[in-house]
Parts: sequence; C-alpha cells; structure tokens
Amino acid sequence: MVNLPLAYQVIGKGKPLVLVHGFLENRHIWDKWAAQLGQKGVKCLLIDLPGHGESPVLRHTHSMEFMADAVIAVMRGLDQPNFSILGHSMGGYVALALAQKYRASPDALILLNSHSLADSTEKKAMRLRAVQLAEANPKGFIKNALPPLFSAENQIALKAEIHALYQSVKDTPVKGITAALRGMRMRPDRSQVLTEENFPKLVVLGERDKAIDMPAFEGALKKAKDTETLRFPIGHMGFLEDEAPILKSIESFLLKE
Repeated sequence: MVNLPLAYQVIGKGKPLVLVHGFLENRHIWDKWAAQLGQKGVKCLLIDLPGHGESPVLRHTHSMEFMADAVIAVMRGLDQPNFSILGHSMGGYVALALAQKYRASPDALILLNSHSLADSTEKKAMRLRAVQLAEANPKGFIKNALPPLFSAENQIALKAEIHALYQSVKDTPVKGITAALRGMRMRPDRSQVLTEENFPKLVVLGERDKAIDMPAFEGALKKAKDTETLRFPIGHMGFLEDEAPILKSIESFLLKE
C-alpha cells in the first residue's frame, strides 16, 4: 500500500480511537474532544482526510474506499493495526468502508450523524449540482453549506460558533471539495457492516438532522446486530450543538469495551 502523505496528530494514551471528520471539516474539529478523551484513557488519532485540512488533494475523485486506504496507511505507519474508529457524516462513510474492507482492524465503530445507505437518485443529482456550485464559488459554497447542518434553533443561538467553524474550514481547496462530493456520490450501501459484522457499534442520531433519510436508515438499523443506537434533539452537527452528553455517551461506550 502507498504511504499516503496525510496530516495527523496523536493526543493522549490508552485505547486507540481514530476520529474521522466530515465533509468540509478537518482534524481540528476534534481538538476539544481529544483533549478530554485523552485524559480518560483514550489515545486519539486525528487525521485530515485527502483534500481537507493540511492533507493534499490526491485524486480527481476521493472514493470512500480510497480514503479508508489512506487512514489505514497512516495507522500502519504508526504501527497501530487495531483501533476503534469514529466518523462524523462523511467520516462515517469512510469508517464503514474501512470496516468492510479491513475487517480485522476496527475494534469498534461509532457513527456520529452518519448512516450506511447509498445516495438516492435525487441526492446524487444534488451532489453534481454541489460540484458546480463549489467550482463557481468555493468560499460561498462553504459559507452557505454550514448553517443548514445545524438544527433551526441553533442556527441563531450558535451563530458565533458557526462563523468560527467557517473560519476554520473556508480554505478547503475546491478540488478537495469536489473530489469528496464525487466520492460520496458513488459509494454503495454498506448496511451489511451493521447487520453482519460482530464488533461493537454505536450509532448517534439527531432527531432534527435533515441531512439523513431517517426513515430509510431506521429500516437498516432494525436489522443491525451488536449495535447501540442513541438519539438526541440535535441537527447534523449535533456534537457541536449538544457536546457534553454525546461525548459522555461515547466515552462510556469506548471504555466499557
């Protein structure tokens, strides 16, 4: 496997956990979480996915499998063959791809405001439209994309936090944005990971999350095994909207394994 040049950092000591950020985000979205988990016996490994943060754009299309390969390359470089993995949104798609392709690696899987389904026909068309919008005006695309990811109530209450998030991700390169959009558009349904794999899984959902087809995903969750599902009154960026109880739940899940 090619040793891909991804930016990463390691925080804390203990049970290894890879935290995989979502679309338009970067590894610093986890700084606060890593600081807290690192004090509780969790070794946090934060990675910038290709085309995000400080990691370069590597292909025209960053498929979820390709990004999973990149994560595995980092972990092998760190001599860390086994770990738990947490993914937010697109990071969850990468985590599912990794769990399916490298079955021996994940000790546990956490999906945070993410799901196992493929894009619908309508969503695939939206991805192509998003590619066009990002190519035309990348900073405008990012600025407009962030607020709807928060619940309607918090778009006002967390206005300062949303602006700070924009400042931290506004320089995401347009080729990184479009490569990820193309990769998400082509991903297959990976509900098999939830229904057939034996390692522990935690799924954290937002009751106000408009980015996920919740009825469809609930159907897949009914067949899942070794899977705990938690629901919070949050949007797609729920871990920033109601941080404390979600982090506590994840900490409990990890440390009981």
